[in-house]
Amino acid sequence: MEENLRPSARQEQGTAEDEGQILRTEPSAGVSVSPGQEILVFVSTGPPRVQMPDLRNLDLDAATAQLEQRGLVVGTVTSENSGTVRANVVIRSDPDSGAELRQGDAVNLTISNGLVAVPDLRQLPIGDATRQASAIGLQVTVQADPGCSGGIVTGQSLAPGDQEQGSPIRLVYCSGGGGGNAGTGDGGG
Repeated sequence: MEENLRPSARQEQGTAEDEGQILRTEPSAGVSVSPGQEILVFVSTGPPRVQMPDLRNLDLDAATAQLEQRGLVVGTVTSENSGTVRANVVIRSDPDSGAELRQGDAVNLTISNGLVAVPDLRQLPIGDATRQASAIGLQVTVQADPGCSGGIVTGQSLAPGDQEQGSPIRLVYCSGGGGGNAGTGDGGG
């Protein structure tokens, strides 16, 4: 710039590609100006900023629509087990809700695959096994086995591993006494 000109910086929205660059000047290049005249220099701030919405508990289509309305794009979509979130529903996003993003930024989503990881509940006390199965959303029924004692689970109807959310599971547990004669004998005879 000439020595006698007074540049005055202004910010103006642009694109991700031109962020930090001079977009234009007023008066424009090639126009004669007086010595000491103020020249407005418009510098790109990049694309508009938007706030990341809360996408938790929205199905994938609704979450995608919310992102597109704000000029954001869906990045990587991964799925994982969840006992509480239905299949194809958002568990979390990265970045999380409330973050300030630029239009055009990608948002990664983690959705539920509709499965739960069923543990091996055998050899656990029936109360513990029932609590664990209920905590992951399984529909628990119990079946007493009077042929053994100790209140320990000896069988389960669902194999350990990934299973459908809300699946029924039957737990078989030892319900018999401490062994010996179950009659009313008093030991005498």
